[in-house]
Amino acid sequence: MDGFSTLAEYVKARADMRVKCKCGREVNLPSATLGAMFGAWLTIEQATARLKCKRCFKRGVATVSPSHGR
Repeated sequence: MDGFSTLAEYVKARADMRVKCKCGREVNLPSATLGAMFGAWLTIEQATARLKCKRCFKRGVATVSPSHGR
């Protein structure tokens, strides 16, 4: 998780969240929308558990990492 433990830390660092599902689908979530999507108080583990892949429809099987590529 590269030092981030909550979504608020992602937003503060202006780091996008790179999400990779076990099925191979990858998506980049902009930091500006993370707090609105989940609530900034959530931990990374809680947010990951809520993610649902739009390809395989599984929930909680993704890995996340920060992406500073703005």
